Amino acid sequence: MDVERNARTQVLYREVNERVREIGGSFGARESIEVMCECGRGCTERLEVPLADYERARGESTYFLVAASHLASEVDRVVEDRGPWLLVEAVGAAAAIARSGGR
Repeated sequence: MDVERNARTQVLYREVNERVREIGGSFGARESIEVMCECGRGCTERLEVPLADYERARGESTYFLVAASHLASEVDRVVEDRGPWLLVEAVGAAAAIARSGGR
């Protein structure tokens, strides 16, 4: 696995999801949000995530939302298992890239 590429892709998908959140917020209050999986593979799987969990994930630069079957244990540690999706924390070099915003 190319750790650097995976981490940069995770950051990119997090940014895409943030734009979706910003646009969706203009349509009023919602209890959940549909986001793209942030697994780093560049997949297009969508996840339905409670808004409170989404906001929690955005509170930490190293947290990502991934489909349960997309866990990459080389770069991620499971923080919470929510059944169809996981809240994961990037570790090692991937965490450093996430903290830097993918730069």
